[in-house]
Amino acid sequence: MNPLHLPTELPLARYRLTFLITHPLQLPPYAASTLRGVFGHTLLATACTCSHKTSPHHAGCPYAQIFEPAPNPNLPSSIRNNPPPPYLIETPLVAATHYPAGSEYHFHLVLMGQARHWLPLLTAVFDQAFTHGLGTGNRGKGKLIRVEVQQPNHDYHLISQNNSPISIHTNSIALPENYSTHPLIQLFTPLRIQQKGKIISAHELTQTLFLRQLLRRYLTLAQLHWSNTHSPTPTELSEQISEQHTSPTLTWHEQRRYSNRQGQTTPLSGIIGTWQLTNLSPAFAQMLYIGQWLHLGKETVFGNGQYQILQTS
Repeated sequence: MNPLHLPTELPLARYRLTFLITHPLQLPPYAASTLRGVFGHTLLATACTCSHKTSPHHAGCPYAQIFEPAPNPNLPSSIRNNPPPPYLIETPLVAATHYPAGSEYHFHLVLMGQARHWLPLLTAVFDQAFTHGLGTGNRGKGKLIRVEVQQPNHDYHLISQNNSPISIHTNSIALPENYSTHPLIQLFTPLRIQQKGKIISAHELTQTLFLRQLLRRYLTLAQLHWSNTHSPTPTELSEQISEQHTSPTLTWHEQRRYSNRQGQTTPLSGIIGTWQLTNLSPAFAQMLYIGQWLHLGKETVFGNGQYQILQTS
């Protein structure tokens, strides 16, 4: 079953980066935004090829391609000037905050499209960031000791150890032949869907709103990272959105991050929990599967909107 008329593999890959902590590391419970901050600063310092390291960057600058993609006139007006970057950082919503020297710390990195080929650069950037130090209080330090790639069975395969060259590996996801139309999903990190200028609450979220958000995210990233010329049109797909007549049991998770650029805390709060979706069309069932690598809603680059299909029926 291939209702979206996709190739058998899509240019998406999830990696696990593991660090040996050399100086005690203190992180917030939800550390994705912290990791993104040090990643951006280190990437700018080491990979920017512009004469002045300020925006706008030229089109060929690695920093711009990864961290600040250039405006794209082919995207919807709401994101045309700020296209989504081709990477996501994934950390648990609630995790240990203190990592003593000698312990290990890991997180996940999702790469899309051409960004997959930047993996050696990106791992080197993260290694340098941990070498220089990060976290709160006394800056913790570490060194990259393992890079692994996720397999179809969700296990991880080792592709680099102790800064050895990254071995040749499959850096795409193989699409299954069948998809569930009544899946049980878990929202791991806050889902922030904005409607009429307001982030909707847990009791306001409906299957219709969720699927509309999934469709927008999918169409945007498909346009940016893989050919989808034979897919049903957005209008045809919109007509397949199904409503659910029972309300999900979801909760609101309060979360904030400190923005160094703005000099203030900003919200990352959103909806988490498990949810039984029902009566999905084959196209949306396939789209939901792919969305496990894409995340949904606002602030996805900070790790928000991550979900996983737990059960199929």
